[in-house]
Amino acid sequence: MGRRGAHRRRRPPHQGRPGQHTPNNPTGQVLDEAQWAVIAELCERHDLLVISDEVYASYVYDGARHISAADVPGLRDRAIVVGSFSKSHAISGWRIGFLRAPAALTRVLRSIHIGLTGGAPVPLQEAVAVWSSADGKDWDPRPELQQLRDKALSIFRGVGLTCTSPRGGCYIVAELGPYGREDCRSFVRRLAIDLGVLLAPGQLFLSDRTSDSGFVRIAFNKPQAYLDTAQGRLATLEPQR
Repeated sequence: MGRRGAHRRRRPPHQGRPGQHTPNNPTGQVLDEAQWAVIAELCERHDLLVISDEVYASYVYDGARHISAADVPGLRDRAIVVGSFSKSHAISGWRIGFLRAPAALTRVLRSIHIGLTGGAPVPLQEAVAVWSSADGKDWDPRPELQQLRDKALSIFRGVGLTCTSPRGGCYIVAELGPYGREDCRSFVRRLAIDLGVLLAPGQLFLSDRTSDSGFVRIAFNKPQAYLDTAQGRLATLEPQR
């Protein structure tokens, strides 16, 4: 057993906490109808708005269905949905996003956005508008990403990490398991320096970043060749003694 308990089960960061994305980063959780119904009931009871970060809405797997807050009865007039063309159209560097909200809220939010940023670059906005109105089928990243997810799950489970299969998004949360003698930052640092494999420490997703999470985040939205290279390098990975 390590300093923090190598085999003690811990809750993944953000799992079941308010303010999460759907699909969630990093857990991949996708809110279903029953969960949305609870949120809607609480918002109605306490007269609350809900801000729903849905930037990974295009990335859902295994037959899962993305449900937007704006489509939930009881939330249509009290939902602010955050979306991102940077994710849905694979143009991350453009930083083009959007908000969906009732008209009264939209006017206020637009004023705040203009005051803070002045607006996104016009040529990039124009390019997204042209793409969105073009004829033909929309790009669907899900089949390829699901294959990459399954490949990454196989790789990291193969070296002993306990991985939860995400229903959406592009990340996997993995518990250190046999590597639990190390804190998550030390483990990530060792993989980066010794093997050239980069993960994110789970501490980054906790409200208290001084404590060890016992988890790491794995990004699988990478070319297949990257995962093949990582698999070869991880073949030599062993727990510290």
